[in-house]
Amino acid sequence: MGMRTLQLICILAGIACSLVIPFISADYGVVMISIFMALYDICLMCIINMVVQIFPTRIRATSISILMLIVRIGTLSLNFLMANIIYTYCEYLFYGMALLGLVIAGLILTISTKPIEDNLSKPSEEN
Repeated sequence: MGMRTLQLICILAGIACSLVIPFISADYGVVMISIFMALYDICLMCIINMVVQIFPTRIRATSISILMLIVRIGTLSLNFLMANIIYTYCEYLFYGMALLGLVIAGLILTISTKPIEDNLSKPSEEN
């Protein structure tokens, strides 16, 4: 089973959990949210693994650093955003997360798994 298949299975299961959350009782909501977050976390770690496999070392370090910066900014801002949205538009929050999952699934299908060659010419030894 390839990594792309694993990602698609996890993201589709996460989308299903996200869509079910508004329709179940609060007793099981925490369990579904935990499953949803774990599956999305697996997908994000697989995407980071794909970035490591695709990009050469020089580009990889920069891309991982930028990706981790975006994740940290997203984590901080999402805490405040979710706290404000959950009281007024609770069910739309989970529909938005399902939409996010569909976007990630689309990106998983379109991303290339072929490594990028590092074709930069090496500096001459005379300089």
